[in-house]
Amino acid sequence: MMKILVPRKIATTPGMKWLTGIFVGFFVLTAIARFWIHPSGSHIHRQSDTIGMSIAFSEQFRQRGFAALDFLLYPRILQRGLWDGINASEFPLLNVLGGFGFLLSSDPWVGVFLTSLLILIFNLWVAYRCLPQFLRAWKVEVSGSLGLLLWFSGATLAGQTHIMMPEGIAFPLVMLGVVEILVSQESLLRWGLGILYCSLGMAVKPTVSLVLGGLVMLVLLDEVSRSYGKRICTACLLSLVFPTWWYGMHAKSILGFAQGPQIFARAVFDPIQRLREVGIYGIFSLLKRELCQGQFPMFVGCSFFLMGLVLGEWILVILDLLSLLAAISLDGEHAFQHAYYFLGACVFSLILMARVLGATEKYLKNFVILCLVGGVLFQIRGNLWSLSRDSKYWKIDHWEMGARARKLIEVSYHPITDDLDYPKKLLFLGRTGTIAHQSAYEVCQQEQYARYPLAIMTSDPPPRDASCKGRLHEFRTIETSFEKWYVTLVK
Repeated sequence: MMKILVPRKIATTPGMKWLTGIFVGFFVLTAIARFWIHPSGSHIHRQSDTIGMSIAFSEQFRQRGFAALDFLLYPRILQRGLWDGINASEFPLLNVLGGFGFLLSSDPWVGVFLTSLLILIFNLWVAYRCLPQFLRAWKVEVSGSLGLLLWFSGATLAGQTHIMMPEGIAFPLVMLGVVEILVSQESLLRWGLGILYCSLGMAVKPTVSLVLGGLVMLVLLDEVSRSYGKRICTACLLSLVFPTWWYGMHAKSILGFAQGPQIFARAVFDPIQRLREVGIYGIFSLLKRELCQGQFPMFVGCSFFLMGLVLGEWILVILDLLSLLAAISLDGEHAFQHAYYFLGACVFSLILMARVLGATEKYLKNFVILCLVGGVLFQIRGNLWSLSRDSKYWKIDHWEMGARARKLIEVSYHPITDDLDYPKKLLFLGRTGTIAHQSAYEVCQQEQYARYPLAIMTSDPPPRDASCKGRLHEFRTIETSFEKWYVTLVK
């Protein structure tokens, strides 16, 4: 019987190890410098939800102790106001893990930094230890250092490794689970741990369920894995139970009683309708974007496809394309705005890049390695650009405003801000409050706020008739190189 997966081996020279260490190390340093300054990067609004929910959990934990772990089933958001607002979206694993970092200090910078660092270290560990084991099952031998180079060469995956969003732990968590399932053999404990990791990863972000496709296709293509086919497929099915319950049933029950200013809609699974939303032209546009700017090193995705076809890796080329189509069918028009919807499809891109590198020789191999290094360099360039943009070349500190506000506003005061969708002032202050948009001074007159001392924070000066039903109040200002806030303390 002809082997579909021809064994490949990539010899790692000392020079390649040094090369990987230098460029991946520089990526890590620039990533740390980036979240040292400010929670920056892709989709700052969704990062604000993650940070805000972590702050909300830390507040609950201070008040209720370990009983606050019910946050895992009933997560609360930062800008809920006086209501018990609930975010019925992703499973809040990252919010709870990050929330313990926020317990260490009232300064939210500490929690943001530690959580971002945790995400980065987790990705580094999975790329170095787990990815080579996964690729070995796909008949390609790579070292840990080369695993790092593959992991950080594409923007879709590398861009999620150091920002506070659930995707940052979802993909590596499922990869960890897949490897545990593969190496479990007769170990029931490791098999169970693999199912647990996959379940949690998919509950955190459902689109990474495409990683299981890399496990199922291995059963179909590899004779050794086929001998464990029942065990592997059973693990995949069991891994889907908890995410299905969370999004299919529990989120629905939450929405039955939740109230508050921000409640996410329940996920709907309708792949045919999603593809119709995008249309043929949109599908080709998204495929082009992911090939040139997402799944592979910048601008060379088509080269990997072409080399894959020439070198006999046409099955993986097809699987990669199908995984991208599957990602579009899961998220529809949302995929135009955010590349992280294609995160699960990265599993086939990693396999294809590794097998192409293993099949090449001499000059072509050097070209592929240069492409991978170029991909990491492009991510470093993105880190440096974001760092300089957000800090204006280290001239401003976004967290300084929150530090001054905490000195002025006592913990007993309930904050009301004029923030819009992004709860900026609440995040920098590090406390739960009410987002009132342009109605901050109208909200304070509502009956339910009458028994609370209030701190109204706005970017514009307060109106002359600001009275809050005649309650005593005083006006203050907080100004830094970043911004100026007007604070009205209502007693």
